[in-house]
Amino acid sequence: MDTIDVDVLVIGAGLAGMSAAAVAARGGAKVVLAHDRARGSSSFSNSTWGLGMVTESHEPKTRASESLFKALCDVGMDMNTPSLGKVLVERSEEALALLESMGATILSPQNPSQREFVACFDHVPRSWHGFVGRSSRTAMEDQLRRLGVIQFDDCAYVLTLLRDDAGTVCGAILVRRTDSPSATLHNLYALSLVTAKTIILATGGTCGLYAHHLCPPSSLGQGHVLALDAGCRLRNMEFQQLMLGFECVCEDGSSRTFVYNEKLYRWSRFQDASKRDAFEDHGIDATTASQALEAHSWHGPYTRRLASHLVDETLSAGTSDGLPYQVVYDDALRSGEVAEFIRTYLDWLDEQVGPDAKALDSVLVHMYAHSSNGGIAIDERCRTGVEGLLACGECAGGVHGADRIGGLASLTAATFGLIAGEEALERLERAVSAPEGLRPCSPFLIPTVHNFADLAVGVDTLLDDTCMVNRDGICLEQGKRLLIDRLGQLGRISEKMGLDELSSSCVQPILGQETLRGACEGHEVRARLLASLAIVEACLRRRESRGSHHRVDFPTCDPCQAYPRDLVLDDLFGFSDDLAAGKDAKPSNE
Repeated sequence: MDTIDVDVLVIGAGLAGMSAAAVAARGGAKVVLAHDRARGSSSFSNSTWGLGMVTESHEPKTRASESLFKALCDVGMDMNTPSLGKVLVERSEEALALLESMGATILSPQNPSQREFVACFDHVPRSWHGFVGRSSRTAMEDQLRRLGVIQFDDCAYVLTLLRDDAGTVCGAILVRRTDSPSATLHNLYALSLVTAKTIILATGGTCGLYAHHLCPPSSLGQGHVLALDAGCRLRNMEFQQLMLGFECVCEDGSSRTFVYNEKLYRWSRFQDASKRDAFEDHGIDATTASQALEAHSWHGPYTRRLASHLVDETLSAGTSDGLPYQVVYDDALRSGEVAEFIRTYLDWLDEQVGPDAKALDSVLVHMYAHSSNGGIAIDERCRTGVEGLLACGECAGGVHGADRIGGLASLTAATFGLIAGEEALERLERAVSAPEGLRPCSPFLIPTVHNFADLAVGVDTLLDDTCMVNRDGICLEQGKRLLIDRLGQLGRISEKMGLDELSSSCVQPILGQETLRGACEGHEVRARLLASLAIVEACLRRRESRGSHHRVDFPTCDPCQAYPRDLVLDDLFGFSDDLAAGKDAKPSNE
């Protein structure tokens, strides 16, 4: 097993991870940035034409009457941590400057006062910035190389975090893909042990767990499970941005999923295959439907707070046959003059799909999971409450609440990535000794049957059915029981293996690869089940409708539940993690 000792290990290479790595490296720290390039990152999804970033308005009157901090808290509906929001607003311009210094492409609108540049759920124009993903990523990676950041972009899995005798998280076990041209099934993976004075989780959100999602396949909540195993809390896992999207066949024959631009709602009509109007189909009169569509043109994500909720709830319910509706556009959208923001989107979409604009007509629309508002609970310095472990970006929770203002997700990632890098440097100054007695935060699960991965089959559809827009207590209870049952099966068809045993097994080429593949599979199945269960459990416990969380059996907002909810592994999942970790399996060789 390869070993490396560094000052800072950053897991995840979206805006949060890259920002944290850059700040730490500029401060003189030896940094490893571990991620899986093949799976992408939340900050660089190809389902959108770019990322908007919103900072405080430069207009004094706007700041005084409609401050960004006040708007963030109002939209959060008492679910966010105000001190985190204050830090975001105060340091976001600094984070933007950090991105620009790393070579990111930041655009400014020609007509910033147009209504289309008012961020989702906001009411006034602010300082709007466009982030161009592809060119920015290349430039930022080059900058990290110049700073001497060691990039493990072949990191397929992080099996577990490590803690020392004092309980401090101080390392991780990584499984890396070999880049050898002679790689075979017998030497495809290699095990690496990384020790570090600070571990920074920047692993993205959980929305990739859904069947319909608008994020990279890396957003599977694996960082959340690593944090749970280490003793962290998850906050507000029920609050996620759910948005309309569609799948389209591009000119090259590939099928792509795209986010539906909210500014198009005013020109949109939704109907079934027989051209029956979706709202009429659900008993909603034309005037009410028109008002809901106009309200939705100001924001993309679903929320129960506003009149627009009728749009998402109707489209999510589908036709009487359970089929999705299709969208058609008014002719004025294509032929008339449209605002700069909309024209940019339409031009980008035409470029992605091909020159035949008719390919965009009558596409089927679905609700998709887009991004997470909740995650690992942190404080103002990205500390998780577990010594040595920080979290930032979409995997961290508390900055945003029941809803999130548009343009703040990416900026939140960069801002708290910057802070995590600073905190890692401060910890480096305080560090006095090397870790002793390294122990995994969770055991390694090795399958004893060949259909191990079958336990994760259908979990994505389960989340679509239970945790999309129209959530119901009965369905949530059924989903919870199924996930707990599968975790129990996982324990019964696997055996636990310790770090020394895993390391010694890898010395043998064929047996070692089989063991490593089994450990990777066990890690991924367990993480997928546990992260999905965290979402279901959070949705089940919040017996009200608030912001992005809608319970059809509790359709109103309950003032008595106006507080964030935390989950921990042992206390709030309702079962012992020994079951998931293999306690009921046959005795291991430990």
